[in-house]
Amino acid sequence: MTRVRFLDTDCTVQKRHYGNGRVALSLVDEEGPVATATVNLPTATLGCNQVLIKSYAENEGMLEALVAAGVVKPTGQTVRSGFVELPVCDLQPPFREPEQAKGRAR
Repeated sequence: MTRVRFLDTDCTVQKRHYGNGRVALSLVDEEGPVATATVNLPTATLGCNQVLIKSYAENEGMLEALVAAGVVKPTGQTVRSGFVELPVCDLQPPFREPEQAKGRAR
């Protein structure tokens, strides 16, 4: 169980999946949901173990909190969504998805 400090709240990170199979990360505390850390932008080209972090508006500071906890590592790339740039991040263990075998004979 990975713990993150966000908005002066001790949270745990929950991994789930959006309907299109991409990873979704949420922060919860003992009282329930605190924040959704990721954004699902189906038109964005992402790798298997990459996510878009919502670190603006009510989620300001989210990227820094997740990096400090070792949940994600920024790639330095961003994807535009409306008026904001969403940082592309690589998931770190234990949040990584299994890599699909490439070039495997059928």
